[in-house]
Amino acid sequence: MKTLKTIITATVMLFALTSTQQTQAQTKEETLEWLQINGNNYLQNDVECNWSDGSSKYYSYIYSFTEDSIILNHNKNKIFYKDVLFVSDISQLDEEEITGKGYCTDYLLIYINTNSGKKAFNIKNNQKSRENAHRALKAIMHMAKLSGAKENKQIF
Repeated sequence: MKTLKTIITATVMLFALTSTQQTQAQTKEETLEWLQINGNNYLQNDVECNWSDGSSKYYSYIYSFTEDSIILNHNKNKIFYKDVLFVSDISQLDEEEITGKGYCTDYLLIYINTNSGKKAFNIKNNQKSRENAHRALKAIMHMAKLSGAKENKQIF
């Protein structure tokens, strides 16, 4: 009987301890550090186009992350985190597969909504790149939320 009482007491105490612990979300500083280390690796893409006249063009899509914005190096545009209309579920983001039609390498565009319209992230079109891009975009959404961005309530 004493053993049963000890087991029940231990179980109740264990439950009480685990239920009072809260999972801490990453801070803005931790999220920024993660994006600076991993963000470009997960989002970066190179597209090569070879035209029928023999000419070619090479596009490199590189992203940098600062405390208040994402810088798209291919055109020096900035997306401020506070202007992102964040979503909690990354699967709500629009995606568009672009085929190079024999001229350019295929790629995938993933769009985020901002106060000034849609912004596209150009990534490689394969499953691993898509999964990595989703991880980076989830961190971007977290940064947006921590920066005071509004939630995108428009699901459809």
